[in-house]
Amino acid sequence: MEVKIISQTRELYTGEATNLLVPTLSGQLGVYPKHENLISVLDIGQIFIRTEEKEIKLIISGGFLQISDGNVVILADDAHYHDELIDKEIEIAIKRAEEKISRELPHADLIQAEKVLRYEKLKKQIIK
Repeated sequence: MEVKIISQTRELYTGEATNLLVPTLSGQLGVYPKHENLISVLDIGQIFIRTEEKEIKLIISGGFLQISDGNVVILADDAHYHDELIDKEIEIAIKRAEEKISRELPHADLIQAEKVLRYEKLKKQIIK
């Protein structure tokens, strides 16, 4: 099946896959060739793309998944390959998010700050 993963800033992956695992709001979803057509909201988590040669690992901060006629398109809010994660940058982002959450914020800003904190903490877990 053809898979394309795009974030707001770049195209991360385009190619064939034997299967993939994606984080949806209702849990992990395995996608295989000839999967039923589907549109789903993606949660913060990891995407595992399996090809005949290797497994590719990405982390996303949420987004959307569309499966249509054997093609998979993922539009990610933010996404990185595991080997792109930098510990020092993650630590700074966690600290910044925690400081933001400790202030009195409008509800929408608080939800966004909590999402950023969750994403950065997941990145931290991955690089350990």
